[in-house]
Amino acid sequence: MRSTISILVCWLFIGCSKEADDRRLQGSWRLNRDGTVTGLLEQDPDWANTSPEHAERVRKMLRPRTITFSKGIMTVSEEGDQGSRPYHVITQGSDYVSLRIGYHETKEAYDIRIRFVDGHASFWLESPSKDRVPQKFDRI
Repeated sequence: MRSTISILVCWLFIGCSKEADDRRLQGSWRLNRDGTVTGLLEQDPDWANTSPEHAERVRKMLRPRTITFSKGIMTVSEEGDQGSRPYHVITQGSDYVSLRIGYHETKEAYDIRIRFVDGHASFWLESPSKDRVPQKFDRI
């Protein structure tokens, strides 16, 4: 019985001490529209034959956006609108972190993957949704 309690306490301590955040995220990041389109043209085979006109339309469709990560809260500012949502780390590695983003109002959640580039000065925000294009953000 005593060993069962010891195991339970150790499991509880280890489980609760798992870091729910990633220091690399902390701070503010601005959408890099030009970097997003350039990266898509260079890296995504589906974009290989995209016309310059189409690439420019996509760049213009990407509205100015800033994301701030601070202690488990993600705040998104876009064209005068601002909203905050809680987040927590699902998995992380040397060049990425996967997050579960939750909505306060509806309790719905979705997952995103952030892939750090340029020595952690930028990241690519990737969504499992096929409707969303990856977007590049630079640290402010």
